Amino acid sequence: MASFTTRIELVNPDSNDYELLHQEMRDREFYRVITFCGKWHDLPPGEYDRTSIAQMGQIYSDAGAAAQAVIDNKPLNDQQEPKNYKIMPTTKNSGRSSRENDSKRAGSQSSSSSSNQDRNRDPRTNTGKQGGQMPRTTNK
Repeated sequence: MASFTTRIELVNPDSNDYELLHQEMRDREFYRVITFCGKWHDLPPGEYDRTSIAQMGQIYSDAGAAAQAVIDNKPLNDQQEPKNYKIMPTTKNSGRSSRENDSKRAGSQSSSSSSNQDRNRDPRTNTGKQGGQMPRTTNK
């Protein structure tokens, strides 16, 4: 199985769009943590890990479907600007490649991360309020 790290940037998001994206990505088995040297570590904001037998095209498709679900929920942000997304997946031994959604509009995000959590448990199987993820707040 290959390990894919996928970065998603929402363009012109509303403040709660990243929380919705986190849920959509979890539903597609993308997680915001990795294990390294026997401990769990948070990935940077906007990055997700998925271990799968899928090919890169399927990873693009699944991540794009998650981002599109967020946009379909509310296509315009509170300032009436159209939302969009950018995706950049990688595999362990390959370089990065990026793909933007059709309209290619510019945008930005700012983030804040949560405090340290118990790194010795598998956060993907935790059934807490974060749906199997270590708590992290990522807002615009």
